[in-house]
Amino acid sequence: MGGTTECNRVVLITIDSLRRDCLDEMPTLRSLASEGVHFPQAVAHSNWTPLSFPSILGPDPVFVRSNDHDLGTPTLAEHLSNHGVETVGLNAANGFLTEHWGYDRGFDQFESFLDTNGRVSQWLATHPTTHGWVQLFGSALRRPFAPSDDRHTVDTSNLLDLEDRLCEVLRPTRGEQFVWAHLMDTHTPYVPAPQYLSDDAKPSVASQLLQQANASLGNILGTADISLLRDRYHGAARQIDRSLARIVTVLRDRGLADETCLVVAGDHGEEFLEHGHTAHYPKLYTELLEVPLVVHPPGGGGSTVEAPVGLEVIPATIADLFGLDPSPFEGASVRRVLEGDDVQRDGPVVSVTVRGESVTTQPIPRSPTDGSLLLSARDERWTYIYHDGTGERELYDRTTDPGEQDPLPPDEIAPSTIDRLHDAVQTRLDRIHTPTDQRDDHGENPPTSVTERLEHLGYS
Repeated sequence: MGGTTECNRVVLITIDSLRRDCLDEMPTLRSLASEGVHFPQAVAHSNWTPLSFPSILGPDPVFVRSNDHDLGTPTLAEHLSNHGVETVGLNAANGFLTEHWGYDRGFDQFESFLDTNGRVSQWLATHPTTHGWVQLFGSALRRPFAPSDDRHTVDTSNLLDLEDRLCEVLRPTRGEQFVWAHLMDTHTPYVPAPQYLSDDAKPSVASQLLQQANASLGNILGTADISLLRDRYHGAARQIDRSLARIVTVLRDRGLADETCLVVAGDHGEEFLEHGHTAHYPKLYTELLEVPLVVHPPGGGGSTVEAPVGLEVIPATIADLFGLDPSPFEGASVRRVLEGDDVQRDGPVVSVTVRGESVTTQPIPRSPTDGSLLLSARDERWTYIYHDGTGERELYDRTTDPGEQDPLPPDEIAPSTIDRLHDAVQTRLDRIHTPTDQRDDHGENPPTSVTERLEHLGYS
C-alpha cells in the first residue's frame, strides 16, 4: 500500500560502506523501512564512492559522458536549484565528494568538513588511520560536556559536526528544500564511541593497530580478527543509527515530518573476507554491491519492493517528488512505486569498477584506462561479472548461491540467459568506450588536502 508522496522537503542521507545486512544493527533504519518503502535488493553501481556517486547525484553512470568520474550536467542539485529549490550539501570529509570533483555544483550551501576542527584535527582528518588510534587513547580528549553518546572531541568521520549542522538547516522554510548529507562512520578504520561496542570489540591499542595494519596490507586474518573487525563495523553502524534517530526526532519536534521525505542509502558495501579481502577493493560481488535503500515519504508506505533497483533511481525520484521533470537523469523515478505501483525495469542493474595491477592496488581512476574494467549485471536471480581485459566471465545463481561463491560453468546455463546479461554489460561498455563528451585531459590534480585524505583512506 502506498502513501502520499507530496512534500516540500527531501532529505537524502548517504552512508559510506554500508552493507545491506547492517539493518540488523540499526533499529531506526529498520523502523523507517517498515513505515516507508524498503528496497531490499538495491544495488550500488560500483564498489567504491567515486564510481558509485555519479549515479546518485548526477545524470549518468560513471564514464559514459566523459573519461572521468566527475559528475555530468545537470547534477541533481543544479536541476533542483534551477527550479527554485533551496539546496544544502554536507559531506563528512570524504575526499571524493569535494568541490574539486564538482560535488558543490548546484548547492546553495556546501560543506566538506575538511578543515573545520583546528590545526591538529585538520591533520588528523587527512590521516584517518592515525586518527583512529588517537581515539583509542581518547578518554582524556573527550569533551567535558560531551553529548550522551560519548562522542570524541577528535571525530574521524566528522559526524558530530555534520550532524549538528544538519539539524541547524532542518527548519521551516518558505519554499522547497533539498538536503544531502554523507556520513562516514562505517568506512575504515571503524572507530565508534565505546558505548556502541561490545567488550570483545575493545582490544588493546597494540592489537587493534596490528590487526588494522594487516587488513590494510591484505594480509591473512584469522576468524577472531574478522569477528572483531565486524563487531567494530557494526558498532559504527549503530552510531550512525543514533544519528538517524536524532534527525527523525528533529523533524518531528519541529513539525517538519509531515512535509519531508527521508531517503537513506548506502553508497556501496564492505567485504569481510567473503572473497578474500577486507574493506572494498575493486570487485563486484554481493557484499560490495547490495546496500540499504529506504524511502520514507510523509504518508509512509509500509511496503517492500523485492525487485532489484539500482541507486540510479535516486536523482530521478527526488526530482519527481518535487514535481520536476525526472528525464535529465538516466535512472527511472520510483515515485509511482512509492504510491503503490510495481517497479518497471527494462534490464539488469549494471555496475562497474576499475582494478589496478592487483586486487589490493586501488588506483584513483581518472579514466577507465587507468586499470582493467570489470562490469556486472544483476537481475532477480543471476549475477554476471565480465572482465573486459581478459574476457573472463563469472555467473552465479543467487537462489542457490546467495554469497556468489561458486561460479557456474557456462554450458550449464541457457545461452539466452548469458546473452541477455552480457548484452547489458556490452551496452555499457560501448558507451564507456565512446563517451559523449570526448576529452583528452582529466582535469587538474586535486588539492593536497584532498589527495592526502584519499591516500590515507587507502587510495593511491
